[in-house]
Amino acid sequence: MDEESMLRTRLEIDDRNVRGLQKKISSWLTTLPTESIEASQNVYESLLLNLSAYQTTIERYPLLATANSMDIEKYGQMVDQTVHAVGSTAEQISSLKDELKEAQKVRDNKLEYDKVAREIMKLETRESYNQTIKELEADIAMLKREKTNKEKAFDSRKTNFSELIKTVKELQRTVEEERAKGNEMQKKLMDMDREYESSDDEASVNSESREHTPEERRATNGGSHRFQERSNDDDDDDDGDEEGMVADEEAIVNGVVC
Repeated sequence: MDEESMLRTRLEIDDRNVRGLQKKISSWLTTLPTESIEASQNVYESLLLNLSAYQTTIERYPLLATANSMDIEKYGQMVDQTVHAVGSTAEQISSLKDELKEAQKVRDNKLEYDKVAREIMKLETRESYNQTIKELEADIAMLKREKTNKEKAFDSRKTNFSELIKTVKELQRTVEEERAKGNEMQKKLMDMDREYESSDDEASVNSESREHTPEERRATNGGSHRFQERSNDDDDDDDGDEEGMVADEEAIVNGVVC
């Protein structure tokens, strides 16, 4: 039986005793003229006992009412305590929720910290990083020096190449001038050769009118041969000079290309 049913039972007025007592009194009054005095006396005493019991029951009701009032007050206090406990519990639940969130945040931060710590443990130490940085700085300084030296070498080679090109152009101009002089000299020699041939033709015409002595023929042939040998020697010298100039020019160009 739950508490509510028990309270309802305590508050209900049991009238079964009253109805039973009423029936007994009616029956006793009905049978009173016919029954003996002893039987009527016994029934009367029984009725008195029932009335006494009913009186006792009636006298209990104020006590029950007082007890019920005390129970009501107690239940009211329990309700107040329950409401207060509910409010306090709600506050505790809210506080515990905040603490739970904070604990979860701390846990997540700890897990993240452990993860980062494991990653950091895989890395090298500060000393090794400093050593690596020093080595990289030394390599950078060396590369800068190499760059400076190569730039200087490049500028020097560029200057030398410019001077070499200038020298080649000067040599080419000189070769062209020498070649022009050789062509002019060859032209003069050819003109002189034609003049000698014309003079030889005139001499042959004059020789038809008179006979030459062997000494004159020898002198004439010797002069002609000497002129031809001189012309041939000059041609050979010009060809040698031109070949030497061309060879020097090719050597210079090959040196520049290399």
